[in-house]
Amino acid sequence: MLPSMTQTQARTILGCFLFSGEDVCKRIGDLSMGERCRVAFLKLYFSGANLLVLDEPTNYLDIDTRERIEQALLHYPGAMVIVSHDRFFVRKLATKLLWLSAERSPVSFIGSYDEYAEANKLQESSPERLERANEKRQLELTLAKLMAEGTWRPEIMQAQLQQIRDIKSRLAELE
Repeated sequence: MLPSMTQTQARTILGCFLFSGEDVCKRIGDLSMGERCRVAFLKLYFSGANLLVLDEPTNYLDIDTRERIEQALLHYPGAMVIVSHDRFFVRKLATKLLWLSAERSPVSFIGSYDEYAEANKLQESSPERLERANEKRQLELTLAKLMAEGTWRPEIMQAQLQQIRDIKSRLAELE
């Protein structure tokens, strides 16, 4: 692992990442995908980097490996940028969030995922927000019905198109 590390220390660390016995002597090419991910993570962790950028680090990992990586990252002294849909993983590690979605502008939040969820719930429960959300859902339902009806007769088509335009305009205002 590291030049100053003894074989016992290296085996202990590898054991923490579920490599035991003769597994520690396997060639990288003979490892499973999960094992390769663990080795890559160990190399990255001990690289001396002060910033880790991890894109969906828990994808394709078994539960034991995920837990080991979570524990290692909890003790990592540097900064991390993690892109993940895994809310359990984010809940354990994140202290600052940048929430990206197609429906709205990016949201920056300083705090844990649970704090973000609580703040978001309080915000959404205000009477004005609930009223806007309900109006938006109703307009989306009306728009879906209009577009799915299939009764596009020439004599009413202009009125239907205008109604669709009006609904889309109001939806844009509610965003």
